[in-house]
Amino acid sequence: MAGLMCFAASIGCTDDASTCELKPGNILIAAGVTDDIDGVRGDVRLYLEDGDGLETSLRLCREQGDLLTLNGASLTEGSVDGIYRYTTALDGPKDTYTFMFTRAEEPYTMTVDAPPGFDIVTPAPGELFSVADDLSVTWSPLWADNSLNLRAIPDDPSCLQTVNLEVDDTGITVLPAGTLTSSSEATQPAECVVTLELRRIREGTYPDGLAAGGWVEARAVRQIVAVATP
Repeated sequence: MAGLMCFAASIGCTDDASTCELKPGNILIAAGVTDDIDGVRGDVRLYLEDGDGLETSLRLCREQGDLLTLNGASLTEGSVDGIYRYTTALDGPKDTYTFMFTRAEEPYTMTVDAPPGFDIVTPAPGELFSVADDLSVTWSPLWADNSLNLRAIPDDPSCLQTVNLEVDDTGITVLPAGTLTSSSEATQPAECVVTLELRRIREGTYPDGLAAGGWVEARAVRQIVAVATP
């Protein structure tokens, strides 16, 4: 695949999969900002769009002058299992986040407004609840005419099955009795530690000129840890 990026006469070409010498229309960018308990973090990944799907992660060609920033701050490169990621931490939530992919000839701007922040009201951290009863999950403030993602994630996967739902962002939703079920035929333990996560997402503006299918989004994520009983 690296051969798609390199040509014998190219200057500054490298032998890995990078944005070096690629046309912008072949570069797909996935960018996001997450505001959660760990702070506010930006994350960007670049891929080669060659008509066969997103199979090739791209390294940013800094030697060619390519640059990635979030609200003016440079992003740090990391790589795990051949996937390049560019990240940075911000000093707190912002109303708007602006990613820029800058090349010598032109900057490409991706802008997204932050979704409203919120807090989970119930259940309380550490609260015990029975999976045999309805569970009321509430948060404030609501975000009218929008939806959010609700996940119930057990600390022990053998305890309960993960639940992943899209719900109306009205400030309250009810998980009916039996929504949380055992992961196996074995009897559920007396107590299962469960993380309840609510996630708001707002999509932003992706620029023309880059490969179609990319995206930019901002997420507000809140979690509490409760205890499920039979």
